[in-house]
Amino acid sequence: MRRASCPVLTVKTAPPKSDAIVASTKRDKAQLERDADDLVTVSTLPNLVEAEIIQNALQAEQIPSFLEGAQQAGIAGTQAVPVKIQVRADDVSRARKFIKRHEARRRVTSRLGS
Repeated sequence: MRRASCPVLTVKTAPPKSDAIVASTKRDKAQLERDADDLVTVSTLPNLVEAEIIQNALQAEQIPSFLEGAQQAGIAGTQAVPVKIQVRADDVSRARKFIKRHEARRRVTSRLGS
C-alpha cells in the first residue's frame, strides 16, 4: 500500500492485468455509469405549470428530474410547447409509478370537486 499526497486518500496497488482486460473493464464501467445517468422521458405534459407540479412532487420523493422544453414553454406561453419530464435511467420505474399514482389521485380529486 502506498500513501497518496492527500491525507484522506489511500491508494492500493492492484495486481497487474493484461491491457485488453483493463480496457474492456474501463469501457464497461463507463458505459454502465453513462447509462445510469442518461435522461429518460417519463411524461410529456401540455403545459409548464403541470410539469412543475409533478417535478416538485418527484423531488419530494427524492427523484431528481429535469424539464425539457421549460424555457421554450415559458417564453411561448403555457399551452404552446409541451414539456417533457425526464429522470435518470436508474429512476425511471420509480418515477413512472409515482406519476401514475399522482395522476390517479388528481383525477379522483377533480371528479369530486366538479
